[in-house]
Amino acid sequence: MENPTQQTGGQWLGWMANQLGNSYSIGSGAATSLTSASFSYAPTFAALGGGNSSGQGTAIQQVQTNQSQTAQKQLPNLSLPVFCTPGGTLGGLDSIPLPLTPTCGNLNTIELLTSQSPASIFQTYLQTFLPVTAQDSNNTVMSFTTPSGSQNINVTGPGQTVTIKLQGINSVFQGPFSVLSERVDSTNNVISVVTLKGHPLAGWRYWRVYSIGTNDVVIETGGYDQPGPLPWNFAGFYISQRSLSRGWKQFLQYIQTHLNAPQGTSLKGLGGISLAPYSNYSTLLQGYWDYSGSFTTYILNNVCQSTSCN
Repeated sequence: MENPTQQTGGQWLGWMANQLGNSYSIGSGAATSLTSASFSYAPTFAALGGGNSSGQGTAIQQVQTNQSQTAQKQLPNLSLPVFCTPGGTLGGLDSIPLPLTPTCGNLNTIELLTSQSPASIFQTYLQTFLPVTAQDSNNTVMSFTTPSGSQNINVTGPGQTVTIKLQGINSVFQGPFSVLSERVDSTNNVISVVTLKGHPLAGWRYWRVYSIGTNDVVIETGGYDQPGPLPWNFAGFYISQRSLSRGWKQFLQYIQTHLNAPQGTSLKGLGGISLAPYSNYSTLLQGYWDYSGSFTTYILNNVCQSTSCN
């Protein structure tokens, strides 16, 4: 018999205060095992020792990846020093791991030679998320719907929810999750969204189209985020980078195919930052992970026109 830890009346509670549903009754010199209904700690603030999984003193509600989502935003914690390098070590001191949450920016960009205006591309492909809603979409990573399951999406203002469903093997490990529109700027042809509770990430993403010359447009999407609260979100943050980049590459290529537009080669920088030390127009389409943090300000300005989107 396990040692009792607390006495209440004629019963002794087992370890974890009856969390496992066992208690003991003392009578006639004998201990009798009783069974009572187990109490579920998973959805409470006490789900883990210390009240949370962050290793901090403040209790937070645990987020289960597949739980029903609400309109509660799931924002990244940017109060601590931010890093993006895999492994999270301090400089060259690989023996000193940093107990911080990785926070990364990422970009996928394509330059297209087309007579279609940025406004037309914005309305046809970005506001509707056509590359991941259309019947002929061949995106192998994700598909988008409205919360009711309709593929007829038209994001016209802040506060609209879009549900994302992963495709293929990824859907086995991750149920549908949602984002909420924050910035819808039809003048500058920008849409940005924030992750909602239950999303595997905590952060933001934007989509933008603009002209850099006559019949020469750039379409881009960028995100700035960190893993959601659960341990497998932390692992998946690095494991899923390749598939995430592939999904947004296919998103942009869908637009290119429908416009029948060749890819341009004039793009030399983003937000006044030269691509030369970091990437070029070809690798930007593949997906660029901003480990150096050079594009953090650029990404956040597109998300919320500020460097502090919280």
